[in-house]
Amino acid sequence: HSSLLTLFSLLLTCVPSVASDQSGPLLFASHCSASVPFIRHFGRSDYGGGNSTWRIATYDRWTFFANERGLLVYDGVSWETYPMNNHGEVRGVAVFPEKRRIYVGGENEYGYFEADERSGVLRYYCLSDSVGEQYRRVGNVWEIYELTNVLCLRCDDHILTMAGHRQSLIKSQDKIFASVLVDGVIYVATDRGVRMVAGARLVPIMNGEQLEGHRINAMFKYGQCMIV
Repeated sequence: HSSLLTLFSLLLTCVPSVASDQSGPLLFASHCSASVPFIRHFGRSDYGGGNSTWRIATYDRWTFFANERGLLVYDGVSWETYPMNNHGEVRGVAVFPEKRRIYVGGENEYGYFEADERSGVLRYYCLSDSVGEQYRRVGNVWEIYELTNVLCLRCDDHILTMAGHRQSLIKSQDKIFASVLVDGVIYVATDRGVRMVAGARLVPIMNGEQLEGHRINAMFKYGQCMIV
């Protein structure tokens, strides 16, 4: 999992130098420089987090990492760490630019970070501390999606949905190993094939008979399709 940071360093191959615009924040330049190494490695002494990094989300010049020490934020120049209330591992992270929020999830805790209008410092707002225990004791939150003003959190063996002050659980009979959002539909990978969210249930996908009974470890959106 710490290899995700190494993978991130590979993404900097063609953006190794830094430039500043008039708005103040520093940006990666879009050109390559022969004098700069192709791979830039960040060690723990650089980013100040833990060994395990579970998820990565990006927006504009910012990159966000779900790390065992909290939410790691990299702006192209410096690193900052922001913990959740329980100071536990952050397992899932998602950026919703239209809401100007970074949603995070860990073990039995989830919420979002929002930049203070004056200082620009990220402030954490916990959502799990204001719901009933059955919606708070959800295990690990790995993925976070938004569907028509409904927040969906994919956990170990169910999906938690939140619409305003209303919550509900979509339970899976099997352990969920991965999930992906494709054209407004959430698909989940289990140890017995692929399921999709239909209303308040998880149902087998169409033409997915060949996957039935097989453990699916990962899924990715590719164009208008899905790679399993």
